[in-house]
Amino acid sequence: MRTKTKNLIRIIKLAPLFVILFTCLLTTALMYQEQEKEFKNEEIFSQTQYIENEKDRIYHITNDVHNYVKSEKQRSQKNLKKDLKLRINNIHKMATNIYNKNKDTLTKKQIIKLIKNAIETIRFQEGKGYFSIHTMQGINILHPTNHKFEGTSVFNRQDIKGNYPVQEAIKIAKTKGEGFFQWYYSKPNDKSKEFKKIGIVKKFEPYNLIITTAIYIDDFEKNLQKDILSIIIMVPFFKTSKTSFLISPLYDTSGNSFCLLGS
Repeated sequence: MRTKTKNLIRIIKLAPLFVILFTCLLTTALMYQEQEKEFKNEEIFSQTQYIENEKDRIYHITNDVHNYVKSEKQRSQKNLKKDLKLRINNIHKMATNIYNKNKDTLTKKQIIKLIKNAIETIRFQEGKGYFSIHTMQGINILHPTNHKFEGTSVFNRQDIKGNYPVQEAIKIAKTKGEGFFQWYYSKPNDKSKEFKKIGIVKKFEPYNLIITTAIYIDDFEKNLQKDILSIIIMVPFFKTSKTSFLISPLYDTSGNSFCLLGS
């Protein structure tokens, strides 16, 4: 009896200690779970914040690239026209010099032949750029890549879009003396289809002729794209980023803005 009483007293004495110990363990476990939950929430928040920051950074970089391409496109188009104008002016000066040197000693036919011989072999844009001569009536005098046109009327020749390029050139020469225009024509190395060209015409007053030249827009765009991409890939973000980017095309032949796609 006494032994049972002693055991009961011992249990009563130890019970509070066990309760306290259990309470401590339970509290510690609950606190650990709560802290673990907070850590996870903080981790999720940090990841979310990082993703949002990266999105914002990529957006600003992309926007900067877009603005750069846009301004570079505008600058290049201006330079393109300056280049065409410089080329046509140089050829016009050459023709004028030949005329002035020979007008008192040679016939019109002989002088025109000298001008043709001087201009015929001149090329640019990797051999695709050349100069042609027409009368104000649309008779072709010089066509370096299509000699079959020479001596014939191309006044009513249409391109695939229904344009009359020779008529347009004559109209510009008559009203302005010189100016830019666009049309479609085959390439010297590809006669299977016609490509968009931007050209310039200038009137040659002494014999009432027109001199024209042009470049193919798609070739210009490809070269521009290569130049811009060579600069863009030097931007630290594009050099180190694991994200792949595609810029194609920078702009199409209709003048639409380039498209930047990320994947």
